Amino acid sequence: MYPCAGQDISAAVQAYGHLFDTFLFVDINYKFRLGVEPLIQGWEFVPASWKLYGPPVGRVRQVDGERRSHRFVEPAWLCITYRNIETDRHVEVVQRRGFGQYALHELTDNSLHMFLHRGDSSGEGGSGTCFLSNRRMSHPPLSMLLNVLKRKLAYPALIGSDGSNTSVQELLNASAGNESIVQFKSNCMVWIRIGTLKSRKSNQTVIWRVTPEEMISATNANNVN
Repeated sequence: MYPCAGQDISAAVQAYGHLFDTFLFVDINYKFRLGVEPLIQGWEFVPASWKLYGPPVGRVRQVDGERRSHRFVEPAWLCITYRNIETDRHVEVVQRRGFGQYALHELTDNSLHMFLHRGDSSGEGGSGTCFLSNRRMSHPPLSMLLNVLKRKLAYPALIGSDGSNTSVQELLNASAGNESIVQFKSNCMVWIRIGTLKSRKSNQTVIWRVTPEEMISATNANNVN
C-alpha cells in the first residue's frame, strides 16, 4: 500500500513487481479515464483488464459533520493488470481515490506485505497525515495510525519511508543519509535496513524489514528448545 502516492507508481512496480501480485496506490486527486493508464517501464498495460468501481472523477469538498466540517471525496477504485515484457509475469495495480487513512482501515488484518510512504509533508500541499506515528486525533479513523498499520501488516513485512511525517527518529536520520543506522527497535518492532528505493526527492527512501519483538523472542526461544 502506498498512500498519498499521486502519479508515483512506476518505481514501486518496477522494484517489487517480482515479489507482489497486487499494488494499492491511494490519492485524493485521482481521476480515471480509459486510455490514460500509468506508464510503467518494462511493463505493458493489459487493455481487457480495465475495471472502474465508482465515479471517474470526484471533487474534494467540505461537508458538515456532527461536531465540525470535514473533507470528503467520492471514493473509486481503478483495477488494471500489467504484464512484464521480459518474464510475462502479471500484476494488478489498484488506484483508490480517497484518503489513505480510510484505505488503511479497509485492509484485512495481517494482509499487508509492504507499506510505502514518501514525498509527503505536513504543509505546502502535503497530506499532513502521520502514518508512521501515533497521533491522537478527534476522529478515531485518523488516530494512532502506526498502531493501525502494525495490525494490518503480514510479518515479516516491508516499510519504506523517506522520513515523511514520522515520529520515528531513526527513519528521519536514515532518510537524511545516515548509513550507520542498519537496525533499531521502535514501537515494539525490530527494523532492519535492507535497501533503498529511487526517489525524486532530496531524502532517500529507505526500505526496512519489520518484525514484532515478541515474534523474534518466540522464534529464538523455539530455536533454543
